[in-house]
Amino acid sequence: MPLSYLDRSFCSSDCVNRACGRNRTPMHLRKAQQLGLAFSLTDFKTGCEIYISPRKAVRSPPLEALPVEATKPKRKRPSQIGAKAKVTREKNQQARQAKQERRVARKARKDV
Repeated sequence: MPLSYLDRSFCSSDCVNRACGRNRTPMHLRKAQQLGLAFSLTDFKTGCEIYISPRKAVRSPPLEALPVEATKPKRKRPSQIGAKAKVTREKNQQARQAKQERRVARKARKDV
């Protein structure tokens, strides 16, 4: 079996989702030709959860048409941010202490 470009099969459907890792692009085709590798295509459209048809993409409203509330990410309350930061600080401090204890133990074993 010949080696294929990036050792994966790309999707041969008409999907317009550019975030998909299997979406074939002209750049992928060019690079495969330059390297002299086969370009594997398979139709992953059936059963794909992130498939976007070209007609559906045209019908979806542009981002500017959405209300501002829909585009804003939900913010966390300051109390949630502080609590999470405190937990993270404590975990980091514990990790540093454990690392220091391992160094001391290693040095003690080395000296003996």
